[in-house]
Amino acid sequence: MITRIEVFPKVFDTRGQVKKRKIISLGFNQVINVVFADIYSLNKSFSSKELVKITSSLSNPVNQITNHDGKFSYPKFNWAIEIGFLPGVTDNVGNTAKEIIEDMLEKKIISDEAVSSSQLLLISGAFTENEIHTLAEIFTIL
Repeated sequence: MITRIEVFPKVFDTRGQVKKRKIISLGFNQVINVVFADIYSLNKSFSSKELVKITSSLSNPVNQITNHDGKFSYPKFNWAIEIGFLPGVTDNVGNTAKEIIEDMLEKKIISDEAVSSSQLLLISGAFTENEIHTLAEIFTIL
């Protein structure tokens, strides 16, 4: 079973604003807001108690809010773009998260189990589907 941990900012996050400025510089002036989140996908079963520990170890409670159970009120957005690594490409953030989990829980995550990372952009604005596809392509090469 794959568990998804989402880490969103509680306070102003410059990463979202940098992406917003990039979108505007590409001529998409209809962008209203961009919220940037870190995503961790765990392809291993964990107990509820373990998931709480894992989630808290992958985030900072002072300036971030997390979700791992699907009970989260997302900021208002029109489009979502999620960018992750293709299979076979080194995911350093995912590898580090895997090591944190293994050390904390004293459990090995074996080869057919995995921890991977991705980035989620929640975009507000009046975009067409083609414009969003264009932005997704651009962000995957940046």
